[in-house]
Amino acid sequence: MFSFKEILEELSLPPKIKKNIIALEIAQKNWEKVISKNFLNKTKPLFFNDDTLFIEVPNHYYLQIISSLTLEILENLENVTPENLRPLFKNLKFVINPSLERETKYQQISTDLPKMRITFEKICKNLKDKELKHLFSKLFKSYLNTKIKDGSFKNY
Repeated sequence: MFSFKEILEELSLPPKIKKNIIALEIAQKNWEKVISKNFLNKTKPLFFNDDTLFIEVPNHYYLQIISSLTLEILENLENVTPENLRPLFKNLKFVINPSLERETKYQQISTDLPKMRITFEKICKNLKDKELKHLFSKLFKSYLNTKIKDGSFKNY
């Protein structure tokens, strides 16, 4: 059984893409350590590109508050980043997503297979590069198969 990192290393993705995936994974796994508990349910790491982490916020009010904490957030992100990858996070940008207002503060990464497939389809729909879409599809299918086999998904 392969881990996500092992699968990622096996794929012939460009180093920049691998770096983006690893950075987003670090941010998502450690978000509770990075952001103040007051903002945990109002923010979500969305994606990483060119040394910049994009963070979802529910509205302009939170955008203003969270953007004033940029240096603190960047420092916290670097503190949870393995030394061999530093410096990884250099900038933050914010994306307003009103649906965050309706999400519960206990929402975690889904372990529900149908929800994961829907998320996968949304991501693939936005990928324009056919080769990248194919590689991502291959990576995601391998990841899902591994998670199904190890019993990580509910009801599977």
